[in-house]
Amino acid sequence: MDIKIDENLLTGEQKASLVQLDGELRQSIIELCSTERGREVQVEYGTALVKSADQQSYKLSHNASFQLSYSYVIADAIGTKLKCYFLKNTIPDATLVVNLTFSKRENSQQPKTKSDISGTSEKRSGKTIKDESVTFIPINPKYGFEQIVLPDSVHDDLMNAVKLIEFRDLIFEQWGYGEIEPNSKCIINMYGPAGTGKTMCAHAIAKHVGKKLLALNYSEIESKYLGEAAKNLAAAFDTANKTDSVLFFDEADSFLGKRVQNVVQSTDQALNSLRSQMLILLENFNGVVVFATNLVSNFDEAFMSRIQKHIRFNLPDVHQRAEIIRKQIPSRLPLSHSFSSEEYEKIAENGEGLSGREIKNAIFELYLRKANSSSEVIFSIEDFSEAISRKVEDYKQLEEEKNQIVKQRILRKMAEKVQERALEKDMNSENTNPNDGNNEHSEKSVLTSEE
Repeated sequence: MDIKIDENLLTGEQKASLVQLDGELRQSIIELCSTERGREVQVEYGTALVKSADQQSYKLSHNASFQLSYSYVIADAIGTKLKCYFLKNTIPDATLVVNLTFSKRENSQQPKTKSDISGTSEKRSGKTIKDESVTFIPINPKYGFEQIVLPDSVHDDLMNAVKLIEFRDLIFEQWGYGEIEPNSKCIINMYGPAGTGKTMCAHAIAKHVGKKLLALNYSEIESKYLGEAAKNLAAAFDTANKTDSVLFFDEADSFLGKRVQNVVQSTDQALNSLRSQMLILLENFNGVVVFATNLVSNFDEAFMSRIQKHIRFNLPDVHQRAEIIRKQIPSRLPLSHSFSSEEYEKIAENGEGLSGREIKNAIFELYLRKANSSSEVIFSIEDFSEAISRKVEDYKQLEEEKNQIVKQRILRKMAEKVQERALEKDMNSENTNPNDGNNEHSEKSVLTSEE
């Protein structure tokens, strides 16, 4: 480490601590650059301790950018390590300056071995990743409206939204609305609690209009490469346009959330970039886009006004729960007798607060338990009632455990905050009165001599 300050101002412990920090920073860079993505960038690293009176413990400067893959990740990691170090240590009248200079490694494009390729290639949820290239593959819809239990109002809203797709040519071409609005897009947002059928409806919409579905969530767009999300998003829109597919974004609040105002990390900048790109792509798209979210309140106003139809999904009432249960019983299931509508509703009464997905899971778990039985299997009303009741109890227990975890996190954060403030108070006290102890000793000496 290049110490540009009178070393007499540093204690031996401070010198050793700084040397150790310098070694840890260098080791962190080595480890990060040894990762698959980190191998594409090289880092020149320098530190200096300079005399300063501005009370700033450290300064980190770097040239990280989205063009230099993984550079933001390395810069963030070094910044975090510096922050943690200087929370506990201080050097009076001095600032530690750290500079990172990133550049693209010349041999970063060297051919990968078969093991490298197999380790970075995967195919999931209609998305194929091989090395750095990303290919989005539309799929055939899995569900139709006949398989979904919905309130009449929601079903009507969906049908009206589908009409926007069915009559697009009539409205935009024959009636000439394309002269006013050149982009004949159809954008729908479905929002509400988890497990209420939003994803199934996205499949049903695509099936109803005879198109394939390109289903994506935030993790698939963001991938593991910081800064490439906007490029991946553009590729997804391009694929949907070329294949005339319905583009479906699950967990849409990740894409359409409020943009970060106070950007302090590279991830904030990447997220803002992604959301700005989404605005541009939606504005110029000529296809069908369906969003689904549990957190519509997080949407940015700029996105809300661009969505043509917002459709609310609620938890099913007792009649809808009864119909969901009925649809989960296959025709060849050995029942004790043919269940009546009243009996289905009796089962459903036990499931207050359950979503359609939770009801489906409860019944499937019942089938698994019965399949393990050694005796002849017959399903009764009581079996289904017990299965639904058991799921409700499981749900309540899970909620209680979640609440306990939240409470523990809050208490832990409060304790950390108290410790942090106490540490800062001690540091400020030491910096403000560094010679209090000596003064006290001197006063005692004077008193002693006078006596």
